[in-house]
Amino acid sequence: MASFSRGLLVLPAPCRRAVLGPRTDALHELHLLHRRYLTPPAASPSRLFTSSARALRTSPAPPKPRKPAGQQQQHAPSSRAPTSPSPTSSPSPSSSPSSPSSGAAAAGPAPSVAPSRYAFIKSLASKQTPTLLYEAPSHFWFYFGCWSSGLSIVAWTALTGPSVVHQPEGVPQWVGITFGASYVLLGAMGFYLLSKTPNIVSSIRVLPPPPPAAVATAASGGASSSAAAVAGRRVAAAATTTSATSATSSVSASASAASVGPQIEVTVKRMVPLLAPKVVIAPLDRVSLKSRFSLPDEYVPELRRRREDDEARRRRERLWRFDMEHLLTMPFRRLGRAFANMFRGVRAAWTDMGFGVITVDGKDYKVDVTKGFAHDGFRTLERIVPVGPK
Repeated sequence: MASFSRGLLVLPAPCRRAVLGPRTDALHELHLLHRRYLTPPAASPSRLFTSSARALRTSPAPPKPRKPAGQQQQHAPSSRAPTSPSPTSSPSPSSSPSSPSSGAAAAGPAPSVAPSRYAFIKSLASKQTPTLLYEAPSHFWFYFGCWSSGLSIVAWTALTGPSVVHQPEGVPQWVGITFGASYVLLGAMGFYLLSKTPNIVSSIRVLPPPPPAAVATAASGGASSSAAAVAGRRVAAAATTTSATSATSSVSASASAASVGPQIEVTVKRMVPLLAPKVVIAPLDRVSLKSRFSLPDEYVPELRRRREDDEARRRRERLWRFDMEHLLTMPFRRLGRAFANMFRGVRAAWTDMGFGVITVDGKDYKVDVTKGFAHDGFRTLERIVPVGPK
């Protein structure tokens, strides 16, 4: 039967119709077409240890069914729409250069940068009240050392000088000249110690700029006087001139108020502590420090400085608690501390140890950098005032 069907396939179509009839031939052709489209492409049968793997690798893949044009147009906008990335998916390299904001967000927040000197000065100028930068401690022992040493030396020079310079008869003349020169130096030393008592800074403050109302009042006063003079010369054009002058004065007042910046107020002690202190006010560009009052951060880090402050506070608390628990010996301990402070004060009077120099309007003043209150350890003052000789 199989050979018969093969033989029929070899015959041409008219002969097959004549042999089988039209209906049978049509059914057979439909059956063959159906088998041709359903059967996979011809490939050699797989035999164990004899079939080639290259034929299996090079065998063409079955064609993918195409979607209709309507469905492609329907899915095209959805493919262009942005999709939210999944938390586990990694960003594609093509999207990273085109979106710098996403890269910056992935890199993390930028490190905080300290404000510049100009921004810091503007923040101080925006305050309505003065900012205290420094407050000096008590300098009683310093003044005691200066006055006691200076007056003692000057008094000794004045009392014993005449008798030493004028030597009796029989003494060589060069002896009196030598003693006279030494007494001159001794008196100069006494006056030098007395001259250290003034120019000790008591406090330093940053004053906000004056309100624009005061500047406008001063400018309007000058504008009104000029307007009156113009009205005396030309009565007809007085109104126009007054309005123009007032507008100009308001503009100049606002400009001058904007140009005025914060100022430094330095309170200086007198030679005698009983006298009223002297107050010096100057703009920031006329104030400078000869050297840094604070140590750099590499020498005294922030954590170490806080640790030292905490240790000093705990030491004071332990000392106060010990004094309260040992009241009988407390006067002797207080007396010993007083002698230690007196020694430090006399040493500072002779050597200027522990004092820094601040220059205001070309004049030098001394600041105690060892004790007292300093805003952020003098770092705030060093940020708004130049450091170094001008």
